[in-house]
Order: sequence, then structure tokens, then C-alpha cells
Amino acid sequence: MPNVGLHIDQNTIYLALIKKAKNGLKIDIVKKIDSSAALLSSDFIGKQTELTTGLSIKDVLMRSFDMPLCKKRALKQALPFQLESQFPYPINELIILTTYKPVDKATTRVHTLATHTKTIESHLKNLQEIGLSAHWISSHAVALERYVTHFYPKLNPYIAIFVGPSETLLIAKNQDQIIGTTSFSIGSETLNHTTDPSKAKTRFSHELDRSIHFLKSKCKAALHWHVLPLGSMADLINSHLENDDITIIEERIEKSYARYAIAIGLGLDTAMRDEKTCQFRQGSYTSSHHLGKLGKKLCLTFFLSALLALTVQVTTNALLKASAKDAEQEIATFIESSDLLKSNELSLFHETDVQKRIDYKIDQLKAHLRKQKGFFPVNLDVPAMTEVIAYLTAHPILSDPTHAVDILSLHYELDSYPTLNHINTRYGATISLELSIPSSTSATVLLDALKNDTTMIDTQREIDFQRTGSGYTLKCHLKRRAR
Repeated sequence: MPNVGLHIDQNTIYLALIKKAKNGLKIDIVKKIDSSAALLSSDFIGKQTELTTGLSIKDVLMRSFDMPLCKKRALKQALPFQLESQFPYPINELIILTTYKPVDKATTRVHTLATHTKTIESHLKNLQEIGLSAHWISSHAVALERYVTHFYPKLNPYIAIFVGPSETLLIAKNQDQIIGTTSFSIGSETLNHTTDPSKAKTRFSHELDRSIHFLKSKCKAALHWHVLPLGSMADLINSHLENDDITIIEERIEKSYARYAIAIGLGLDTAMRDEKTCQFRQGSYTSSHHLGKLGKKLCLTFFLSALLALTVQVTTNALLKASAKDAEQEIATFIESSDLLKSNELSLFHETDVQKRIDYKIDQLKAHLRKQKGFFPVNLDVPAMTEVIAYLTAHPILSDPTHAVDILSLHYELDSYPTLNHINTRYGATISLELSIPSSTSATVLLDALKNDTTMIDTQREIDFQRTGSGYTLKCHLKRRAR
């Protein structure tokens, strides 16, 4: 499906149509349009075309940090605690996109992009006011990275500088990761329509130097940087950069596309459909276009599931009929092998239905067990419900008012237990809790205490501790007693 990247800056729309080709992605058309009305009346907006817009650098928070974990499940469980200290807003007010990159056998680097839900609402409202609606909302920073990677895949490290109509955007990338972004509110419109061009260019030069210095400080190990000027005033950037540790890319293979860099990058980001693809339209902000596609997938899944269920039912009935006599024979063999059971008391010879004969024998076996006297060899070797309640009531973290942890619900479940044919099966039990914990610090302290518990919790098995909305869920296995 073709994708149109739209870079909207003030009253100007830069458009790039991206299509799939045999050898990858193809930049089919680039165009500058002065109004949304001209865009809507063009041939670019069709039923089979997806539109991608992007959020400015100042509207997206970018964070990278290392975590001493490798398994994705463990990373996802621990991530909410890390994110709370990374952003200046409550994480339930943010849309957060996350990618993982292994550093070594014990460490993973986490890279996040986040924006406030109010930013998405404002972006969608602005689009609606000019008669547009985006299927995808990406990021201008990601778009610039996609553009540079498309034309210069081996360039490293680099700083891309895009001069747009109202602002100048910069990104720095090193070792396959964006390490910093920044922007300032001086663009080509400011420079071209000023009463004092000399003063405007001096201010532009100052802001450019400051921004480049800031980005270089993000990676002091990089001693030399490549710089790629983009936008409509690339020559102006060249005249303001004279540092010894910077090399401006002179031999350009894409110079005619430079002013469309963000539009092209937005289209490429969506068309790539990989783990780095940026999509802020999630949850309640998902587009109706994608909801419709999801509905079709669900309908197909439901049809296939119903067909599979019917097939399984027919097959199961046939197998049950074929194996019913085998099951009856097994019960008969079990009865005959017991010195305490009399097979003639457990028969039902006049019944022709195999299943009814099996049910009868099982009922008789139950009755026989109830009549037994003396020691029953199966004892509960996991904590009972009353013991669990007593443990939770007296737990030093749960009972400490400074942590203010509340147990909202408790579920006790036996996962395994002895049966008639498997009398030596040991008991296994789990507890599931819904908790209200006001701070991530208290949640971390509680999790550490449970991991170090030696009386009630089986610490050799996984403790599932996750954040859900405004609370937490905990599921763990209870420790068996020695026989």
C-alpha cells in the first residue's frame, strides 16, 4: 500500500509518495503544496493510500538507559519502575514507544520515545481543522534518521540539520542510535522576511553553534562528526560551520530531495514496518482506518476459529467413542490389581452405554474410598489459605503504614494435587494479589522482600509482578514443605 509522508509547517505542506519496489522502497513523487485544499483535490489522497504526519522534536521526549536484564518478559515487568523516574509527567499520561538492544549477555539498552496525550489530541485537532486525518503519527526526529539511513546507510557518526520554514531541527546519531535531538525557532521564513538580515543571520549562527555543541556533548567519544545540511537553506548552514571536528558532506546523491527530507522520512518510517517504526496513534487514538483493518482480521480469525472448533469437536467425538472401551479396560485393570476391591461389586453388565458403565465404576470407587479407615497417605504440603492470610497480615512491608500498601483482592489456587491414579502427585499452590501501591519505591521494596522470603514464597520459581493502570498485580508460587 502506498504511503504519503506529510510535513506540515505553518501554511506549507511538503509531500512525499513512497511505494514498494522490487529492490526496496521507492520515492515516487515529492511535491510542495501551499494549502490542504490543494492536497485534498489532488490524486495523492486515495482509499489505498496511508497518510503519515509527524510530531516536532520539541513535542517528543527521548530517553535511553541500560537495564541489567536480558529476557524481554523481565524487561517489560521492570520497565514501568524505570520510566517513572525518566519523564516529568505521570506515565499514564504519556504514549511511550520502546525498543530494546542487547549490550552484552547481562545488559539491555532501552530506547524510548514519548509524547503527552494532550499533544496527540492537539495534533489531530489541527489536522481536522484543515480537513486532514493521519493514519500514522510519527516523529520528525525519526523521519530525519530514516532519510539519512536511506541515502547514506554507512554514515556514522553524523549530525543532520534541517532548516524548515518556522524552525531548525537537529539530530545526532552514533552507532545505530539517535543519541540526541534539539531545535530552535528560526527558519527560512524568519531569515527571508526580516527587516535586519544581518542580525537574524547572527542569531541563527549563534543558535546553530549552541545546538551542535549540545549534541556533540552527548557523545564525547566521537572525535569527528559528519554534518548533513537539509531543508531549503543548505548553503546557509555551510557558511556557518567551520569547526575542525566537523566535515560537511559535499558529494550529495540526494540534494534535490533535501527540502523534502522530513516528508520522505515520514513515508519511509511507515513503509518500513519494522521494530523502529514510530506510531503514536495507539489505544483510544487509533485511526478508524486501522480499526477497520483490525475488524476484518478479527472476523477472519473468528471464522477460522469456528471452523477449527467444529473440526476438533467432530474429531474428538470420534476419538472418545474409540477410546471409551480402552478407558473402561484401564479401570477394570486397576480394580483387579487391588487386594481391597472386588470387581464383581463394581460391574454394571446390563448397561450397554460404555460411558455410563465408566461413570458407575468411578462412583463406586469414590464410595469405597469414603469407607476406608486409618491413615490417608496424602497430606497437604503447601501452606493453607489461613496460613497465607496470617502471613500477609503480619508481613513487615504490607503491614507498615509508611508504605501504605493495600491488598484489593486475593486468589488462592491449587495448581496440582493427588488423584486416584496419581496418588503421589504433590500439591502445588499459587496466590494472586491485586495491590494498591502509591509509590514505585514501595513496589520495589515489596518485590525485593518477596524475592528474599524463605518461609512462604517459592523463590526458585518466577514471581510475576506487574503494573496495571493505577495498581499492581502479583502472582507467585507457595513453598512446599519437606516430606
